[in-house]
Amino acid sequence: MPVSTTARASTYRSGLLATEVTGIGLSGTAVDQLQRELEQTQTLLDAITLAVDRARAAAVNGFTADSAFLDIPTELSTTTRLHNGISMSTLDFLFSRVIQRTFEQLPPSSPRAALYAGLPDHGALSLHEWSDAAQKLEQYMAQARSRLPVGLGGGITMDQGVWYVNGERFNMAELFVAVRMGNFVNTEAQMSRAIEQVNTNNRFARDVLAMVVDMTRIRAQRARDVPDKNIRTFDADTGFKDVVEKTRDGRSYEMSDLETLGARFPNSSIKVAADAARSGSTLSLVEYVGAIDEMRKLFDTLNAENQVAQLKTESIQNVRSNLLESISSMLRSFRAEVSAVRRNLT
Repeated sequence: MPVSTTARASTYRSGLLATEVTGIGLSGTAVDQLQRELEQTQTLLDAITLAVDRARAAAVNGFTADSAFLDIPTELSTTTRLHNGISMSTLDFLFSRVIQRTFEQLPPSSPRAALYAGLPDHGALSLHEWSDAAQKLEQYMAQARSRLPVGLGGGITMDQGVWYVNGERFNMAELFVAVRMGNFVNTEAQMSRAIEQVNTNNRFARDVLAMVVDMTRIRAQRARDVPDKNIRTFDADTGFKDVVEKTRDGRSYEMSDLETLGARFPNSSIKVAADAARSGSTLSLVEYVGAIDEMRKLFDTLNAENQVAQLKTESIQNVRSNLLESISSMLRSFRAEVSAVRRNLT
């Protein structure tokens, strides 16, 4: 369905609305159809511009749409499109719905006559009126183009001082608020994700430290039970798997969670311990101590990464504050402008 070219932008849209510039989600077929229609509209616009030049050269003050001055591209009358469920040629659509003028004299019984119901009778348009028609086509193309995805020619468009986003008409104030609020909402979401990641990493780091404490206690107890370190071994299932997969404050982990992070270390001792637990094997003292040391390093690494993430969060918070101040400043200007208009009205 074509976007209306006559709907006005509200002076101030209600609320603070974030607008993502993404188009209106047209399918691939719909995108192709709209792009083709834009090309056809451009051919009519070019034809009108040329016709006005011809009329001026011939010292003619006006001409009808179906006169020889206007050379209509054949494709406009041979292609069809739907508008509100009604099939019509592209030519009839552009004249009846966009330009809002009757293209040619039609018998009242003609089905096409109904498409032009309520419009001025067929007759000559002055050169000024033809210029208005050209402007309406330009506005229609700007509004329709904004419905396309950004990568396919869409995005924020503007014609004659009017802005269009996703097929909707915006004035400058509305556009500013919508785009800045979009930035603000995205920043809020980014900050929320960053904070949640920091919290998750902090909890994981604390749990890894708790695992290290448990494994250190098991190592000390094993040393008391088997004084000879040359024959001292550790049950990988109870000494590693059970420690890692123990539930802590409602949180539990799998050995694979630690293996994924341990992969950053060459010849990971964490993987050696996990493989031993899966196969029912035992761990030597060297292997067990190696797993403890590697988990300590993992704790230190997680802490360092969290500090970087925290700095990133603080940076996002600063951007958020600046955006909020920018929006607040704009809204203060809006309120002052509205107040001035009201005073003038009274």
